[in-house]
Amino acid sequence: MENADGLLDEVPYPYWIDWAKLDRRGANFVMNAFYLNALQNVGKMMEWLKIPAAADYISCSQKLRQTLQTQLWDNNKQLFADAKVDSGLSTHFTEHANTMALSLKIAHKDQIPLIANKLVGNDNGENMTQNVLFMYWMAEGLFEAGYQKEALDILKKRYKHMIEANHAGYPTLWEQWSLFATYEGGQWKPAAWCIAQGENAYPSHTLSKWLLGLEPVSPGFKEANLRYNKAGIGNVAGKIPTPQGAIDIKWEQKKGQKSLFIQIPEGIKVNLDIKSLNASSKKVMDNGQLINQQTLNGGFYMITAGTHNLRF
Repeated sequence: MENADGLLDEVPYPYWIDWAKLDRRGANFVMNAFYLNALQNVGKMMEWLKIPAAADYISCSQKLRQTLQTQLWDNNKQLFADAKVDSGLSTHFTEHANTMALSLKIAHKDQIPLIANKLVGNDNGENMTQNVLFMYWMAEGLFEAGYQKEALDILKKRYKHMIEANHAGYPTLWEQWSLFATYEGGQWKPAAWCIAQGENAYPSHTLSKWLLGLEPVSPGFKEANLRYNKAGIGNVAGKIPTPQGAIDIKWEQKKGQKSLFIQIPEGIKVNLDIKSLNASSKKVMDNGQLINQQTLNGGFYMITAGTHNLRF
């Protein structure tokens, strides 16, 4: 199935991606992006387990990333094409391929703003085919690319009618944009869709990662990184369950003063990214004491188990 460039090409088995109208000919971008994601995830797990072959998986994922970046980019459209076929690049373009390009860091720095700006302006699907069940990749892609405010705006805009509909007394996220119809052949047709679809259960994870700013970096949540969000939201709070107990986080902004309350269970250490605070590290206080500059490790300040009140 792999061609000479390492791309899955002309996959011999039928495959289905939830209601996605993709060009499945030749080397499909989305199928290969999922392959890349699997390779790097397996490689990371093997690293944690200290299995030497981890390097092989990571190397394959890096090669595949480079191949997708260079061979499936359409210079005229300034987007990633859906597929590479014998005759060249597909003329079909989707949010699916381009959001995965952002989220999985396939797009290089010059491609990122070109893609992100077209995603932000793709309200009616004019630039790229849309699909509600790929909104996880939309959110992750824009957040990863640094377009955090825009990511939140798109989530609010596209889910607003679902939340306000409040079917059966519960604001849920549906399987399709409309609960009782489908758009085919340029017209709406009667249909029935799931009122609470599993693929749309991602916001709790995504918003915890990008708004609360907490992301585990070791197995069992023994270590996590914490960053201040770039979405312009000064007040955000939540609790993240872990095997050791919940991590309680509360960011606040009052009259120009920003603060972080965090309660960490025993057995977990949290590394705070000082640069993300947009404040001098010499002015950050932890429980009333200026943080020790000597304890910073690569710009991160380690917060140990217990209750901490930081001001910056």
